[in-house]
Amino acid sequence: MLFLILLVIACSMVALIAWVIRFAPVLVYYTQLFVIMFVLTMMVSMFLGASVYLFYPSSLSLSAILGENMFVMVLGLIYVFENLQRPAKTVSGVWWRFVLFVLLKRVTKNL
Repeated sequence: MLFLILLVIACSMVALIAWVIRFAPVLVYYTQLFVIMFVLTMMVSMFLGASVYLFYPSSLSLSAILGENMFVMVLGLIYVFENLQRPAKTVSGVWWRFVLFVLLKRVTKNL
């Protein structure tokens, strides 16, 4: 049963990742690139946290997972708010492909 739950979660996350990456070729600004990277990072963080909680369900693991997810989210939001005042820069064609490739390589290696 546990495997089935993780399989459903993983399949839905893969579908969402594919939907997010579909927008990568139309990136124009670094802010858009960051949003894609932030969404992928948060999904990986939440999936790892859910996996840990399913294997070790306790109040301690739940609080540790919530703390880790909030830490990742706060770091991402700090970056967004720091860069909202800066003028938008255009993303070069090679840059976003390289970043997405490295990110996907790291995600698939950890799973």
